[in-house]
Amino acid sequence: MTENWTTLALVLIFLLAMSIRMIPTQHGSILDPDAFFMYRMARDVVEKGYYPTWDNLGWQPEGRSLEAEMPLLPFSIAFSYMLLKFLGSNISLNSWTIIFPAIVGATSVFPVYLMGRELRGKSTGLIAALLIATMPEFLNRTIGGVTDKECLAFPIMLSAFALMFMVLKEENSRRGLLQALVAGLLFGLVALTWGGFTYLLLLLTAFQGLVILLDITGLRSSSDELLLFLTIMSATMLAVAMGIPNWGPKNPFTIIHILTTLGLLFYLVLTRVIVKMGVLARRTSLIIFVLLVVIIGLFPIYGSSLGIINFKINRKFLILLNPFETPEVGMHGTVQEYAKPTTADWLSRYSFYSFLAIAGAYFALRRRTSLDLLVLLWAASGFFAGLSAIRSTMLLTPPLCLLGAIATKEFMDILSRDRSLSSLLSAGARGVAKDINNELRLAKFAPALSAGLLIMLLLPSIFFGVQLAQGRSPVLGQGWYDALMWLYKETPEDSILVSWWDYGHWITSIAERRCVSDGATTDFNVIQATAHAYLSPEDVSIETFKDWGVEYVIVPEHDFWLVGAFAQIVGNITDFPEGYYQFNQETGSVSWTDLTDKAQNTTIYKLLFSQPDSTEKNFELIHTSPGSQASRDTTVRIYKVNY
Repeated sequence: MTENWTTLALVLIFLLAMSIRMIPTQHGSILDPDAFFMYRMARDVVEKGYYPTWDNLGWQPEGRSLEAEMPLLPFSIAFSYMLLKFLGSNISLNSWTIIFPAIVGATSVFPVYLMGRELRGKSTGLIAALLIATMPEFLNRTIGGVTDKECLAFPIMLSAFALMFMVLKEENSRRGLLQALVAGLLFGLVALTWGGFTYLLLLLTAFQGLVILLDITGLRSSSDELLLFLTIMSATMLAVAMGIPNWGPKNPFTIIHILTTLGLLFYLVLTRVIVKMGVLARRTSLIIFVLLVVIIGLFPIYGSSLGIINFKINRKFLILLNPFETPEVGMHGTVQEYAKPTTADWLSRYSFYSFLAIAGAYFALRRRTSLDLLVLLWAASGFFAGLSAIRSTMLLTPPLCLLGAIATKEFMDILSRDRSLSSLLSAGARGVAKDINNELRLAKFAPALSAGLLIMLLLPSIFFGVQLAQGRSPVLGQGWYDALMWLYKETPEDSILVSWWDYGHWITSIAERRCVSDGATTDFNVIQATAHAYLSPEDVSIETFKDWGVEYVIVPEHDFWLVGAFAQIVGNITDFPEGYYQFNQETGSVSWTDLTDKAQNTTIYKLLFSQPDSTEKNFELIHTSPGSQASRDTTVRIYKVNY
């Protein structure tokens, strides 16, 4: 009967998770700019039967290689869509792309339940599942319409961790081997889905190092089977991940994890197999292992100085390892999700659940099982990684939900009869009668108090989760949609357009036209050149556009508010760039009337206000799509470039 109630509760939590995530699908629109690229790639798989290795629409005029792209999300969307069509569904690919993250994201409740169950039991699993189902920070990337890589990567990663938890809990040789293999396969699939696999590599590397350290010091010994299973899991993961160039042997984090995995295997052979054979004493084998770790670990340093190797880690990886380092001014300074989170950002995403997780960490430290140590390491590394960028704060969500569930269960146990009677049994014979009466009196109120506590803890998460879902609205307004459809119908298929890089995926996915830059552009020089062209007079911008073969320029009126970002990228890092417009002290903002003569001579100003030089005729206005009164809508203008 208990098992049936647990299953029913888990199904209801899943339905709650999916219901909240489905709220934004009422708009019938993709909500995330990057999701348009996923939709286009899935469309190519459906229509052409394969994932393209070269993108002829993005990154013009050269185009973009997709060999290093992680294709599992577009493949998953495409194949699941084709399955639905085979079963008789009439859903469109666009609609399925919108619904897909809501359904897949909601499945995260199942592996989180399994992890909580392995940690403290079924109640802990259900509480953790309910938290992950409603936590706003997790919802933000697994909600309908936000079809970005995290919506698939996290459910896969959590499923792998659930299996890893089972391996650590049971250490059963036959079942553990299969669980380790499947966990490694799933971890490898994360590499084919998400660039955040770098974080996963480092987390698993740190855990392997912790297992070895605790075994060496004798604080927590690990069985031979566990060491072998961890090695098999990592080897399987690497075999899958290295199927794409991103995670090949040239990636420094891949090398680090390979060396750690080999070290784990060597430690198993040296300290277990060889010691059992009587070849070496355990102390001798440990000394040999530590010396080899030091020699290999320092090799990049002395090897480079001796000229044996040329080991150099890219600066962007160093920033990942040290989130306290301030990156150079660039996209990181002008894109909100790459900004470093403030204390207010953390509190707005996790509110008091952060403090609940701290209490859970205390209870986990008291037990210090292998599972507790893994969750603590996961939470610490997730918080550390989240310090580098707002988008990375999501990494903390799963361990935070687990720690929050541990704390909630412990607090409920304090009020419950089980905890009371357990305390009574250990109290001894003295005063037993009085204690029994007190405990039975408390037991009458304990269920109601526990239920009230649980509701108080979880209601804020549900409330803020629903509020977030209701607040998500389409990023593509009517003005933009009309302009893109006009481009699709009225311009040659091989036309090259320039716009601010934020809109590139819309142009390539909806208008199906070639675009200079988009949300995946990694060459900052292109973005900087676009900003410089916008802030320059026409004679300068026209030369830049000519180098790219641009035939059309598309600008929304909202670009006026990006002048500060343009100037920051070009080199002026003040909020209100000197020489372009003045800060209005009366209104506390910037308006159209605050533009200076210098600003009015820029290309972006003339394009926004339909006033290009009439004598030179560099830019000819050929289409205007008026925006509506909606907050995200705007008027969009399209210009033909005349050389």
